[in-house]
Amino acid sequence: MFKDPKKEFEDKLKPPGEDTPPEAEGKKGWFGKFGKKKSRQRRTAEEIIQDRIKGAITVDPKQVELFKPVLKIPFNVWADNIKIEQLRLKDEEAQSLALPIAQLINYYLPRLSPIGYVWLSFGITSFSVMQIRLKLLADIRKEKKEKPKGAKV
Repeated sequence: MFKDPKKEFEDKLKPPGEDTPPEAEGKKGWFGKFGKKKSRQRRTAEEIIQDRIKGAITVDPKQVELFKPVLKIPFNVWADNIKIEQLRLKDEEAQSLALPIAQLINYYLPRLSPIGYVWLSFGITSFSVMQIRLKLLADIRKEKKEKPKGAKV
């Protein structure tokens, strides 16, 4: 008998199951070793963001420790300028802020090389070392301005 080529082709595309004749059970079909072709489904923005956040959640503790002094810098400068010591950021506060900062860095800059962290660490360390000296210089200048011209040191 004459078989319809379109029907025959469609039968080959069907996955093995009830509709498939027993002789086709062992065959993998047109898709070969890759199995059944998956349909492309559009993912929502929320699904994409959730997938990315899952990867960003894991953070190296060294990164968190690196960002703690960075977060303290603006608060220390603020406290020095206004002369209110309570404005300084505490270690616990810096720790709670450093974790999401590290997660954001991993999210937006996932391929930041280790040398990038070295440069960041260098900048942070050099500022924290220089901050003490800059404060000392500012205090000395302030004392010089306050003393009368005729007074001896």
